[in-house]
Amino acid sequence: ALGEALEARGEDAGIAFRRAVEAFDAALDLAPTDRDARRNRCAARLALARIDPGSAGDVAGRIRAICAELDAAVQPGAPSADVGTCELRGAAWSARARAEAGSGTDPRPSLEAAIAAYGSALERVPRSVNALAERGCLVLDLAELLRPRGENPRPRLKSAIADFDAALALRPRNPTVLRVRGLAHRASGDRDADAHADPAPAWRSAEHDFDAALALRPDDAETHHDRGLVRLRLARAETARGGD
Repeated sequence: ALGEALEARGEDAGIAFRRAVEAFDAALDLAPTDRDARRNRCAARLALARIDPGSAGDVAGRIRAICAELDAAVQPGAPSADVGTCELRGAAWSARARAEAGSGTDPRPSLEAAIAAYGSALERVPRSVNALAERGCLVLDLAELLRPRGENPRPRLKSAIADFDAALALRPRNPTVLRVRGLAHRASGDRDADAHADPAPAWRSAEHDFDAALALRPDDAETHHDRGLVRLRLARAETARGGD
């Protein structure tokens, strides 16, 4: 929050987040057990790693250090971790997975750690829309990684859709969650097509979600593209059925 406040004053984002880290360092020198200061310092460091990554190895090392600090915050004997720390831990492990994928390292263990972190957040606050949506996105990412490895992604896809369903039950007019649920339905239909089952029901569910998302955010080019892709799939499936 401090880094964002400094950025709002017109300071360069990188400088702003560095100053925030320095401020939290000073706070922790005076109060080493201050849980909020430690969490916020990790948040500032993570934001800084995202906008000022340096070399690939450097950003990976910085994110690993953030993950380690947040992991320590939820270990037995540590002060009780709040939902904010658990969600930040999920975000850090998710960033680590992206960095690993970009460097050719298998990101699945980090994705699993991020999913577990959001699960810990949901144990504390079961109605957290953010934790449900983020966990669903990570499970969807993991499901997509399983396909080329010959593993069955269906249980993961069902789990992702269940998280998105729960998030939308709490906040129905969320275009971002509607879009990602549409992506999960589309992926489910793709797996049905791979298995020579009828993919149309899942693809129609995807189209419905994209329609709903665009009703709320009509200028979202990515969702328009996603809807176009699923409509293309439906048209080709209808053409194939007509040729039988």
